[in-house]
Amino acid sequence: MTEKTVILDPTGLQIIPPDCIAITTEVEWLQHFYQENKTYWIKGKKLCEWTREYLQTWNQTQAIIDEKQPSNLELEIIPENHTNPAPETTNPSPQNQQNTPGFNIDEFL
Repeated sequence: MTEKTVILDPTGLQIIPPDCIAITTEVEWLQHFYQENKTYWIKGKKLCEWTREYLQTWNQTQAIIDEKQPSNLELEIIPENHTNPAPETTNPSPQNQQNTPGFNIDEFL
């Protein structure tokens, strides 16, 4: 008899093998997780956290047979310490402002 086993993929980037039961949403997790003696592939960070907590509660953490990590290519694409640079802001200086037809605000002050 095959045991229940779990593969965690918090990156969500791996291809799920056809012999695994794919759990990719909260609904799938609630409906199907840990029902049969098969291998469950848990995809996504939050679902992996749920799964780890559930298995710890029931003293079943030995069912986790693998936890996928980002490949080197994925790490190059999305570095862990990646931050978006702040957009450059430019304050218009009087030299950069164009003279447009209209009125001069200083005339009203």
